[in-house]
Amino acid sequence: MDEVKVNQLVKKALEDTVWSAFSQDAIDRVAKKNSTKVHFIPLGVRVFSGVIQSLNIRYGNFIQALMGNLVQNERSLELHELSGKKVDFRVNGNLGIEVDRYMGIRKQGTESQIESDYKNFRERWKSLDKDAKTDEAPNDVDLLFTDKNKQLVYVELKFNDDHDTGKHPDIYRKVLKTGLAIEQRVSKPVLPCVYYFNAGQRNLTSYIPSSQRFSGADFFEKYLTVDYKLVANRLKHLSETDEVKDRFQALAEAVLFR
Repeated sequence: MDEVKVNQLVKKALEDTVWSAFSQDAIDRVAKKNSTKVHFIPLGVRVFSGVIQSLNIRYGNFIQALMGNLVQNERSLELHELSGKKVDFRVNGNLGIEVDRYMGIRKQGTESQIESDYKNFRERWKSLDKDAKTDEAPNDVDLLFTDKNKQLVYVELKFNDDHDTGKHPDIYRKVLKTGLAIEQRVSKPVLPCVYYFNAGQRNLTSYIPSSQRFSGADFFEKYLTVDYKLVANRLKHLSETDEVKDRFQALAEAVLFR
């Protein structure tokens, strides 16, 4: 995949997730929310700030859309229909109990034990009565695809590994629960993974094997043919492109001191 194609995919992801925050409807919603509040900061400034704040949330959606676009353009990979969607799963009522039990074991375990602990967890899950009472479990499916070996891969996407230490277990609890929920939904084995787009992972408790934890170029080297540096450099310099500057200039002119 060349630079031109990467630029096209980045642009498509921006259009699908980020620029909708700049629509008149989105601006009007923020303005309505702030119009009844007594504040010394001018309304237009507060609206501008509100739109900018929403972009931070949408950036995660942008990375999700971009990674989906990259996977979809790989001949050896097949993007699943559930990828990028919020899904109302029906899962075994014991799923949460089993995941929490396993995470308790891992909290006391070491990196050298992760392979055996995870294998035991998977074997125990397989032995559970799948006809037991089910519960609703709505979850976001960040990225889901079939690889060249016909393995269904679920990936929880994060931009950086810079969250609060206390949130670390929550990320992996979500990964494990969603992976198993997908597995029940599609009736085939699912490989749950975590990918931090920026390189670097902290040395915290591991809940899935190292082969399922990626950061930076790792994921690209395993699954994609496009060069990670090509994509990373495009994102790094995205803020300085004329298109992005023009979007913010237009927003400022539309809402500041309105």
